[in-house]
Amino acid sequence: MRGSRLYTDQPLEPGGEITLSDERHHYLIRVLRHPRGAPITLFNGDGRDFMGKLIYADQKFARVQLHDAVTVDNESPLQIELYQALSKGEKMDWIVQKATELGAAAMQPIMTEHSQRAIQETKIATKLAHWRRIVISASEQCGRAQLMAIKSPVSFHSALAQATGDIVLCSPTLESGQHIPTISGCLSLFIGAEGGFAASEIQEAVAAGAQLLSLGPRILRTETAAVVALTVAQWQGGDLRSS
Repeated sequence: MRGSRLYTDQPLEPGGEITLSDERHHYLIRVLRHPRGAPITLFNGDGRDFMGKLIYADQKFARVQLHDAVTVDNESPLQIELYQALSKGEKMDWIVQKATELGAAAMQPIMTEHSQRAIQETKIATKLAHWRRIVISASEQCGRAQLMAIKSPVSFHSALAQATGDIVLCSPTLESGQHIPTISGCLSLFIGAEGGFAASEIQEAVAAGAQLLSLGPRILRTETAAVVALTVAQWQGGDLRSS
């Protein structure tokens, strides 16, 4: 029987027991309907999966007996930080989910000339918590044992200043056929909002040493561009390339 896989922010040790309550208990017992005695895998973001079984559950708590710990080796050798222009509602949620599945190490939302308006200061913490829940859910599904980091939104100018490694900016205004050059192992990947980046932003990026990338002859939606660019990068310098 294939057991459930669940994230917890608690410390985990082989041979120990852990109590799940509140949202984690509800998800395991009410949503997944995980039966007592069935195998379960827990992880807390330290790069390991902890194998165990559910030994007790009531209306408020669930208790798991842990057995072995296994190091999960599915993180990409290419450290990608996705600099994604803010988009409305479900689009941004979808990008967070797919970036997690495609192995991005971190995601930095950015405010650009064509992006959604800046998130109000009073709502940033709530939005970050929402995105983190999406990262956790996607990690549970795709098998990652390290969580993609989600950062607080910054301006395009600030994003360029903090970007490290190879800086690549995707632009629909370029002619097709330009590919990501040789990657050093660390990639800062910039994706614009609908309409791409403003001419002034492209100029600023090039002046900062960014390389420009076309994603083909068709204009892609921002959420599509993020998935395509991440896939191309992982294929060329990460863990999607053919053996």
